[in-house]
Amino acid sequence: MDGFVERFLARWRARSANEDERLGAAIGQAHQRVVAAWPSLTLPLDAIADDLAARLDGEDDPVAVLRELNVEELALAVAWAQKDPAALAVFESHYAADLRHTIEHLGFDRTTADEAEQNVREMLFVGREGGRPGISGFGGFGRLRGWLRVVASRAAFRLARDGSPAKTQPALEAIAGDDDFELSYLKRTYARAFESAFRDELARLPASDRLLLKQRFQHGMTVTELGRLYGVHASTISRRVTDVHAALVSHIRRSMTERLGLGAGEVSSIFRMIQSQIAISLISEGEGHARNLSG
Repeated sequence: MDGFVERFLARWRARSANEDERLGAAIGQAHQRVVAAWPSLTLPLDAIADDLAARLDGEDDPVAVLRELNVEELALAVAWAQKDPAALAVFESHYAADLRHTIEHLGFDRTTADEAEQNVREMLFVGREGGRPGISGFGGFGRLRGWLRVVASRAAFRLARDGSPAKTQPALEAIAGDDDFELSYLKRTYARAFESAFRDELARLPASDRLLLKQRFQHGMTVTELGRLYGVHASTISRRVTDVHAALVSHIRRSMTERLGLGAGEVSSIFRMIQSQIAISLISEGEGHARNLSG
């Protein structure tokens, strides 16, 4: 373990002795987690240490960030990028079937699914046109399996949009009329998690904030009308509505991160896509009536 810590610290920018000691201890704990997760593997520790140092460089509190990282699977992803045979065997035994299931669940026939899976594998482990292997894009926040599902679905939809001659099953044909297959799929897949998170986070808002959103978006009151009601200028009430709305969006994104088991970056990407379709709906209490909150 000492060698791993030393390798990491050698890659680290000059810092105070106290910071180095604290960070070194955290790196040692991270290394223990990696070894415990993959006791039968001899992972490329130098590459993992280099990767962690690069990821933490520039962070105000690298120890706090390190504690949030899924270092066990991040180490595995680095080993995949290094084309480590033992680590790639773990992909085949623990992750490949789930990758295939994700593609097949989209409704593609076997030929298209085979082609999409091959494309994903090449992107993940080989890279394209001399670029880095796609697995290097795994941020280490959240679960690797969830990240792979998103990558697989995007690759499959990209193949469909590029005009694959293979025909699709009815499951995909049902959404083929949409302008964007991927948007439609993500909406269908994650809408339930979004709506559940929305309801829970809306309920956690102070009653005064919920009332304000209800007045603005369900009752359709203008900021001028609200200003008169609350005895403040319209610009003041407009800022308050914006702040409450922004806080609600932030809470929903955090909740979805926890519910989906994905990293913040992956959830933000999904969130932006589905929000363009369903936005944030304000659910009226007692009536179950939804109105668009994005207007």
